[in-house]
Amino acid sequence: MENYYEFINNCRLETPELGHYHHIIPKCLGGSDDESNLIYLSYENHQKAHMFLSEEFPPNSKERNQQLLSAQLLNSWTKNPDVILNGWSHSEETKIKMRGKRGLNPNYVNPFKGKKHSKEWKENLSKKNSTINFNSIKQLTKEGVLIREYTSISDIIEKNQQYNKSNICSVLKGRGKSSYGYRWEYNI
Repeated sequence: MENYYEFINNCRLETPELGHYHHIIPKCLGGSDDESNLIYLSYENHQKAHMFLSEEFPPNSKERNQQLLSAQLLNSWTKNPDVILNGWSHSEETKIKMRGKRGLNPNYVNPFKGKKHSKEWKENLSKKNSTINFNSIKQLTKEGVLIREYTSISDIIEKNQQYNKSNICSVLKGRGKSSYGYRWEYNI
């Protein structure tokens, strides 16, 4: 990772006006959100950093592909940082708020800072979250034939590592009909 660290050290000498924070040691490799592991890079240098990182992983590895995808997405930001990937542009007010959330606008103040949720709101959320009381999760064919029962989402993912938790949760919450060719239901 010699080339990567040399590039990062050279970037420390620059102070870009606009850019992103970058994890020097990527989170996928155990890097933290600690200030000592973050560097503020211009959009262009952020993209280059991910390109350098991608070269440190074996071809076709998950880590390499993640770094290449990040570099590709950042490349679109380099061309026009205020345009979302599909070409739609945010209003000036939204751009300022977004930059603030990214730490780019030092004058940005989170409008919810210092406020607390009402007791009523907390109770409603608690009721909503407690309505799902289940014994297990059923995996069914699309025709409704039971294939297997699992104790939890974690149990499903542990036994089927190629599955994505959020896809199955979407079906369980009624946002989709099936995932991975199966229906998923709570066994209430």
